[in-house]
Amino acid sequence: MDFMCVVFILYACVIKINAKEEKQVLKEFILSTKNWSQNISKAVDGSTILITSYRFPVIQKNYPKGKLIQSGLVPVDCSDVRKALPSAPSGVYKIYPAGGHGHTAYCDMTMDGGGWTVFQRRMDGSVNFFRTWKEYKDGFGNLNGEHWLGNQVLYEITNLGWYELRIDLEDFDGKKRFAKYSHFKISTESQGYKLTISGYTGNAGDSMAFAQGIKFTTYDRDQDSSRDNCAVRVKGAWWFTGCHYSHLNGFYYRNPTIATKTHGIVWYHWKGYSYSLKRTTMMLRKHTSKKSK
Repeated sequence: MDFMCVVFILYACVIKINAKEEKQVLKEFILSTKNWSQNISKAVDGSTILITSYRFPVIQKNYPKGKLIQSGLVPVDCSDVRKALPSAPSGVYKIYPAGGHGHTAYCDMTMDGGGWTVFQRRMDGSVNFFRTWKEYKDGFGNLNGEHWLGNQVLYEITNLGWYELRIDLEDFDGKKRFAKYSHFKISTESQGYKLTISGYTGNAGDSMAFAQGIKFTTYDRDQDSSRDNCAVRVKGAWWFTGCHYSHLNGFYYRNPTIATKTHGIVWYHWKGYSYSLKRTTMMLRKHTSKKSK
């Protein structure tokens, strides 16, 4: 009776099964929630992992509830993918921050050491970012292009440990800047997807400091401190106060000089309020340190 390794997300091992059972396992390999369960755990190095157990129906008297035949790991975020497969290329992967059927996300495996889970990208104006609370909760767009991964996924991921945020910006002349924050976390929906952010480094200027402790606002859920709804005023959605020093979900202008003041894709401490950026990427990564906040 041999060990047989089967590729599933990262890896899994089928443990000591005979040929008849093996055939049935492969036939039943399209998983459903009735056959598998997941539990969040901690690896020896302090990283967060999901331990996944699969229980397939095996017709034997000794196993009336099905036989537990394999156990493995699945990634919580892109840093887990990077850790398991250091040579993995950038692209769309399945991640499982809260178990269940998981989420697809774009993993950047080249920038600044790789392992980044991309949750926002603007590049060509192909996707409308003036959307509802539910759409920002669930996510929208094309993972290989413009998209917002989803506030619920951001909560699920950042609730599991200590995460950093990296924001990459580019103007229409090809000039680039970045802002990096050592601590990034999103609260629950009932708490308004409130932002926790600190520890700025970079060369773009700190245009997110104002948003510390601020709830997320969309045009159909006003949680900012302005008299009116900032999302309606500037045609986007963000962690607005009254209203912003940054807004990367604003209207996409193909000519940055015609942007209505504050209405475009704005990073005030680099380009001010009247310039709308060409490209932006927001991504998060689990800290390699065991430290947490």
